[in-house]
Amino acid sequence: MRDVILREGSTMRLSQPTRDDRDAIMALIRRLSPTSLYHRYRGRPVLDDRLIAGYLDADGDARGALIGVRDGLVVAMGTYDRLRDPEMAEVAFLVDDPCTAAALEHAFSNSSPRSRWPRASAGSSQR
Repeated sequence: MRDVILREGSTMRLSQPTRDDRDAIMALIRRLSPTSLYHRYRGRPVLDDRLIAGYLDADGDARGALIGVRDGLVVAMGTYDRLRDPEMAEVAFLVDDPCTAAALEHAFSNSSPRSRWPRASAGSSQR
């Protein structure tokens, strides 16, 4: 768990999601606009537990996730899935539509695998 200060001065708590966060993460996804859902999932996903199940059990090596909480509400989630090449991973972000996306993305992008993603190897890189 780590608290970060956002550009506009507010704070957000970053942590690895657990099964207890399932409902709060699904609430974040359900708050997204159809356009945001389309851009994040490249289509119209079925909004059920299968969408996030793998990130609740992430090992922090092949797959990882961080959630961002402001004022008791999950407002962002960053995830990665390591690719066949162990030096590469696919990284994706979900940001609550009403939030300032640039500030939240800044917080997540400064959480490199080496420094803050749970158990990511020292040789990890983001692309």
